[in-house]
Amino acid sequence: MIRKTTVHREKVLCLIEGLNIYKKFSKILINTSKFKDFDPNASFIQPEKYGYAPRYFKLNINDKTLEVKNLKVKITGKHKSIEYIENKIPIKDIRGIMLETSSKSLLKKFTKDNKNTAVNSNIPFTLIFEGGKLELLSYNYNSFISFQIALNEVDKHKKNLKFD
Repeated sequence: MIRKTTVHREKVLCLIEGLNIYKKFSKILINTSKFKDFDPNASFIQPEKYGYAPRYFKLNINDKTLEVKNLKVKITGKHKSIEYIENKIPIKDIRGIMLETSSKSLLKKFTKDNKNTAVNSNIPFTLIFEGGKLELLSYNYNSFISFQIALNEVDKHKKNLKFD
């Protein structure tokens, strides 16, 4: 049996192009007690009121890292402006995604019911990696599924990260 060692580009396209996901504010940097507890079953949600801020997740193939960028902060140099990379997580250090019970029941409901009802639903989850974790909130059901599929595909091939 021949084992394929290349990543299926279409499965990780969302991370190659970049994907917006909300990241929870760090308790060290900001007093998070002023934010409400997140309720994934609420009908209309403004994640910023729950202590989340938008971040841009992008796969850096050359460095073999998952970059977390804050698009609102730019570092300007003499001749150009670059996006601020808040965190670089080595692909080899990513352990997976952890879902809370509320997220699991929400995902079961969406797969059992019509997936169209899940289009605007935020899914809370945690990205676990060597030395830390990030509490995240997807923009919608589709962005969560895309992120999960892409991470699984990258994880399968993290030693030989090549594209077909």
